[in-house]
Amino acid sequence: MGNRWLWALGLILVLAAGAVFFWMQPQPELAENKSRILILGLDQVDSSSRSDTMIVAQLDTDGVVLLSVPRDLRVKFPDGQLRKINAAYSRGESQGDSAQSGALMARDVVSSFLNLDIPYYVVVDFEGFKQVVDQLGGVEINIESAMDYDDNAQDLHIHFEPGTQMLNGEQALQYARFRDSTGDLKRIERQQQLIKAILDKQRQELNTFDQVKALFEMAFTHVKATNLALPDLLSFAQQLQSSNFGELTTLNLRGTNVNVAGVSYLEPEVVENTALIDRWIKHKEFLLTSDIKVIVLNGNGQQGLAGTMRDRFNREGFDVSCADNADNHDYNKTYIITLDTDETKAALVAEVLNGTGQIVYQEVVKEQLDASQRQLRQCAPDAFEQADVVVIFGSDFLSQ
Repeated sequence: MGNRWLWALGLILVLAAGAVFFWMQPQPELAENKSRILILGLDQVDSSSRSDTMIVAQLDTDGVVLLSVPRDLRVKFPDGQLRKINAAYSRGESQGDSAQSGALMARDVVSSFLNLDIPYYVVVDFEGFKQVVDQLGGVEINIESAMDYDDNAQDLHIHFEPGTQMLNGEQALQYARFRDSTGDLKRIERQQQLIKAILDKQRQELNTFDQVKALFEMAFTHVKATNLALPDLLSFAQQLQSSNFGELTTLNLRGTNVNVAGVSYLEPEVVENTALIDRWIKHKEFLLTSDIKVIVLNGNGQQGLAGTMRDRFNREGFDVSCADNADNHDYNKTYIITLDTDETKAALVAEVLNGTGQIVYQEVVKEQLDASQRQLRQCAPDAFEQADVVVIFGSDFLSQ
């Protein structure tokens, strides 16, 4: 366990402190464009540095999003080779002999992997984080389970009992450095928990300009490399203040543990990560299967059909609120009935059935729907009121 941790919190606090200052000033109108910044925290191993913590922060009129990038993600580098994403900083630093060149390569690799324009970057150290926490008087954290780790070589000793506790800067650093068999993703969750706790405390404690100024200046002294000037930071702070700050969104990319030539990696889950970025970072308007409530009705008498199809739709991510028998078992055709004013949700349901079934509006089969609703035994009385799509399976589905 190296000197790994969310040194990036120092920068987050810089922005937050600047936001408090702006609360006291007349505000110009916020621009509509997004601001993205890659925040890097370094882990020193022997003579080389790795970006052990990587966060993409986005601030815009929709709010604040912090996207954590796991260090072991296996991604493609500019030379075409697949490596752990946290190696980008050290490779850039060694090629250009500076923290600036390391940050530039890390930003380029992350930007290419996420298919996002990330104009800004900042590299910070963990001393700034500890001082920020201490200056705020500590942070309150609910520790879920006991933590015990000792490394005499590094003089690192982490011991926490479960329960809600007030942590000082050193303790908060230990809490976030702790890594056990649950791996890096759990550590990221703890880091995000700390971010929210620190920002919460900041809003409560920083009430005067002198307090804001002291925290702002102290945190900025621990920035090792950045392409942001002080006016840029203040602009970010203004956006942070103008955003829906109370609704901070924290996300992390997902992956599957794999072993390649004896090296452990996190293989990115491409579909899930793309959907995450499209929805929360790019703010694309699209429909997820989890947004669709489906009722499954057995209309052909095949034993266990309703339960089988309920499970199948659930595996595809749909929200199946009801699985029961239809009003009778004499349906020759499978109906995919949209209860909405358009067929968008019904079309996604139809894809699961591989071409079987006809999409119809509820008015077309109103008599059958009413009869089925009256005889439901396994579903709530208001199931139809909550649903988007009802599927009645006919005999044409027997062979599926």
